Amino acid sequence: MKFLKKLKYVITLGVITASCSVMASPYGDSDVLFGCIIKGKTTKEVAVLRNNNEVTYLFGKSDINGGGGVIPEITLVKNVSQLSQAWNYSRAEGVSIHTLNIPENEYTYSVSYIDDGKNTDGEITVLKQGKEISTIKCDDVWEQHLGDSNMMHGIPDEHSDNIDEHESNKSNSESEKIPSQSPVKIKIGDTTYNFKGMD
Repeated sequence: MKFLKKLKYVITLGVITASCSVMASPYGDSDVLFGCIIKGKTTKEVAVLRNNNEVTYLFGKSDINGGGGVIPEITLVKNVSQLSQAWNYSRAEGVSIHTLNIPENEYTYSVSYIDDGKNTDGEITVLKQGKEISTIKCDDVWEQHLGDSNMMHGIPDEHSDNIDEHESNKSNSESEKIPSQSPVKIKIGDTTYNFKGMD
């Protein structure tokens, strides 16, 4: 009898453990690209979700009493082709910034993840017709994949003039791509000079 009580206890404990481990995400099947908490008079939360080629931006109160997640005040749903991403890196300062830009009419919501090698931060910048009107700093970034090329796949680059740190650190055996320079002829006085100029 004592053995059966112990067995029943172990089975009950196993069922409770199994049910806790399969609790659903408040965001369903979506992958979280970025999530952060903003503390203040009312705790707010930002979550940027991706489900296939659809990205959802949620901003609102943090549901601390319910099943977790955001009680949205702003919800934007966009196709990845409507968004843009940017990566900026300063070698001098050792700072890397990944940004996802989500346009909505005359507004753009820019979600950024900043990493200086020691500290990580997040922020949301709101622009109206390209001019910054508000920046909200995150108190706690709980998830971020803005630098993950697999999760950001299909989102167009805002600009590609930054030097990718990984590209610059490739081994010397790989040839370096140098923009081709076409010869330019200029005439000064009666003497013709040939120069290799930049485009």
